[in-house]
Amino acid sequence: MREYTVREGSMYSGIHTIFENEAEFRSNTLNSDIKLHRWTVDDFRDYQIGDYVQAEDGYITQILDVKEMKSKKERKGRTVFIRFPMGTFAVYEKADGSIHYPRFYAQFTQGDKGSASGRSRCNFTGSKDETKRRFANLIYDGIDSRTAYRLAFGYKRIITNSQIDRKITDMMKDEVVIQELKRLSKPVRDKYNELFSADRIVKQLELLLDNSRKGSAAHRENLKLILRLRGLEV
Repeated sequence: MREYTVREGSMYSGIHTIFENEAEFRSNTLNSDIKLHRWTVDDFRDYQIGDYVQAEDGYITQILDVKEMKSKKERKGRTVFIRFPMGTFAVYEKADGSIHYPRFYAQFTQGDKGSASGRSRCNFTGSKDETKRRFANLIYDGIDSRTAYRLAFGYKRIITNSQIDRKITDMMKDEVVIQELKRLSKPVRDKYNELFSADRIVKQLELLLDNSRKGSAAHRENLKLILRLRGLEV
């Protein structure tokens, strides 16, 4: 789980929980009646205050408010403003019945034209290093590199894929990005080292050695490998 803090002075101020996937959401939600919707998949007309929405990046956040603005002329459709901790997003239902959803990523959400408030938290990018770390986090969470770059650095102007790819290549060589990716992957590497440590492998081989017939080819090979792992010459 993650926490998103809305500063004091807002009617939504406080700490809001962001769940990293549906399994985490289900295991930490005691009330089975709480509804979970999928952004752009489930009908936004069913959204209610207090429900949760799974954004396009898989992260799950709560609906804090829902307000509807109807056109004076019904043929023009309507707009529904949906408030999340990281911003207010407008869903447009056109007169022909088609629906337009703005891009919505619950981990880091940029303030584009789909954000009615225009004050999504990541508009305030802070230091350059912080922006680089945001890029690394998006990459680590599986967001494709071009989308991650645009989200982290707030690129709104049109640039070619080759231009953005060059920027991504430079960013992947950046020391801040490298160190952040190392930090994020450390728990995985530690678990891998624990599972495949030399001591653990030796113990498994010793079990095989005990179960193999003494003097057999398998017995001799296992014995040689154990000695090598223990740093002894064979």
